Amino acid sequence: PADAELDDFFRREWVRSVFEQAVERLRRECQVERREPHFALFMRYDVEPMDDGTRPTYARLARDVGLPETQVTNFLALARRRFRHHVLEVLVDLTSSDDEYAEAARDLLGVDA
Repeated sequence: PADAELDDFFRREWVRSVFEQAVERLRRECQVERREPHFALFMRYDVEPMDDGTRPTYARLARDVGLPETQVTNFLALARRRFRHHVLEVLVDLTSSDDEYAEAARDLLGVDA
């Protein structure tokens, strides 16, 4: 394979690894804090698409888990905020300088860190 293809492959694997580690940290946090429903909704909506590759609606999630739609919205907002936090923590662990960290945060999350 060409160098560009290898670079793309390694970048995709690096991004996958960062997100995988952040998801695991979020899972553990939610378990410790007894927020398993937050994590389950995050996984169903943001991580695991339905069989046809689409996302369920918030209304469908609410019906499926027996919560008001507003609570589903709030649970997802908290889980996403914590996920972003964990992504940034993983980047701190994996990067070797403040500049590298800031570049990775911008690349992965579109934020200035």
